[in-house]
Amino acid sequence: MALELVNAQPKNAEAWAALAAQYCAGSLYVEGARSFRRAAKLTKGEKAADNWTEAGAAAVLAKKPKAALSDYANALKANKHHEQAITNRMVLSFDLGDQTSALSDARLIKSVAYKLENLLKAYRVFIVNKQYLDAAQTMVRAFSLHKKEKIRWAMDLSDWVEKMEWEAVQTLTREIYALYRDGCTYSIGEPHFVHLNVSDDPDLYIKMAKQLSNVLFGQTDPKTVSKPIDSTKRLKIGYLSSDFTDHPLNIILIGALEYHDKHKFEFYFYDNSQDLRPTSYRKRFLQLSENIRYIGKMADPEVVSLIKKDEIDILVDLNGHTKHNRLSVLKDRPAPIQASYLGFPGTLGTNFVDYMITDKVVTPDGSENCFSEKLVRLPETYFCSDNKRLVAKNRPSRADVGLDESAFVFCSFNRSIKISQACFEGWAHALKVVDNSQIWLNVRQEQIRNTILSRFGEHGISRDRVVFAHLEPLPIHISRLGLADLGLDTYPYNGHTTTSDLLWAGVPIVGFPGNQFASRVTVSLLKAAWLEELIASDRDDALRLTIELAQDKERLSRIRAKLIMNRLSCPLFDTERFTRHLEAAYLAMAADAGSEKAPLDISALPARQHLHTSTFPFVNINAVHVD
Repeated sequence: MALELVNAQPKNAEAWAALAAQYCAGSLYVEGARSFRRAAKLTKGEKAADNWTEAGAAAVLAKKPKAALSDYANALKANKHHEQAITNRMVLSFDLGDQTSALSDARLIKSVAYKLENLLKAYRVFIVNKQYLDAAQTMVRAFSLHKKEKIRWAMDLSDWVEKMEWEAVQTLTREIYALYRDGCTYSIGEPHFVHLNVSDDPDLYIKMAKQLSNVLFGQTDPKTVSKPIDSTKRLKIGYLSSDFTDHPLNIILIGALEYHDKHKFEFYFYDNSQDLRPTSYRKRFLQLSENIRYIGKMADPEVVSLIKKDEIDILVDLNGHTKHNRLSVLKDRPAPIQASYLGFPGTLGTNFVDYMITDKVVTPDGSENCFSEKLVRLPETYFCSDNKRLVAKNRPSRADVGLDESAFVFCSFNRSIKISQACFEGWAHALKVVDNSQIWLNVRQEQIRNTILSRFGEHGISRDRVVFAHLEPLPIHISRLGLADLGLDTYPYNGHTTTSDLLWAGVPIVGFPGNQFASRVTVSLLKAAWLEELIASDRDDALRLTIELAQDKERLSRIRAKLIMNRLSCPLFDTERFTRHLEAAYLAMAADAGSEKAPLDISALPARQHLHTSTFPFVNINAVHVD
């Protein structure tokens, strides 16, 4: 039909275009491209650009890339802003390995494109070529033009934060967070964890958490809790986690789990761990109870049935919005009371988790409205520590780990994803001001190490003043931390286990209270270690105090000696005392369930009159099994 029309009307552009489409439908791409070119030559302007673009697409399918590039060039002569021609040429150049041309077209798309699929193609070109600021600007345009679309972006945001691509992070989050503050009702990605490293705004965070939970779990019925449980009976407590391994959570929690009163409570463990190697902490976990249920290969309905069969009174989720979580199990409310603890330092935003276990420092009065859960605030600190954590007796020398014997050593063993721009610039300033100082970091990825060295170089800090640690077994790691003079905290996501490690190793660290849970953890730990002289009022004051301590070795030495003495008596490392407080929280939840009462504040036990442990757990490293 189309061929007959072309023969009858050889100057009919629509006939040539129809014939071209017919050829392409039959996989005759060479003929299709040729016919689209005939149509293009018979038209002008936008129509000509459309036909040249179709000719190029057919030439690509015919594996004629040079001809396709020529077709796209002709399309852009007819309309220099033709979105599809630019996009197609960008993709072809990218596939041919011509990244210079691909990036040039991607920058045009960033400015002129309206179609979401084309913007996302440009975005990927920028990502592959590590042009993160361009990528962020492209995504901002996508959000502004397609506000009702569910665009996944946070995995890239997480990557940029970890690689310290701060300008791109700021460009993207400025737009995205503005949308949330304006009350947007659609999902803009996950994982949620990354936002705690970017923003310290609790009002923003709860909006994001609620929206993420709506997307993940759908609209559920209003929160319902069963009637209060008889707290005089032997309560059944269930712990749900994927981290009963050598994960930091298990490392800090295992001591409390061992101290639990099994006469007053019955404990069950729903184990979703993915790494089942018999490491030292995995072995300690497996010795806790006969009631360990491995659920790693079970579907949610099976897990729900299992928990109901066990008649759990209080189910404690230890993951939150972290990897391999099973929050979807809690959605079906297998236990009458459900709580969140330790694994995630922020609200989950759900309507099926009743309580979050915190303390008055990380969640002070007035913070209740930033949580979907009711707060249960432990006395002294919410953070648990294991006072049986082994420390190698024979500490390596500074030379062994690459440090200068005479230098003042700052250290931070937090992941690079926690190192914000403001945090980094504060560290660089301290290094510039404190003579003969070094910084000791725990970064193993070569690319991120090079970025850190480059950024310190921009501040005039030479490479020999930046030392990167290598992986060591935990007893050696804790021991070597003592080689540092002063710890450096991260903001807005503080060190948690890393701060506890430093204090256990006898190394002071300065902290200050931020605006939400994750940015107030170090202050909680310092208070519980009886080191309030290390708590500053704000970020600037923390930097001032850090520099003062680095320049006053006698003052710092006194604080360090106090910390070393406090380790065997302070609440932070009194694992048994902490465990009794945690159990008191469970009893309070059982009695409180279903009430609208304000946060539950747990009373502290009477002060100890003796050390919580008589000796520090030094160990000969030769006797430690390296997993």
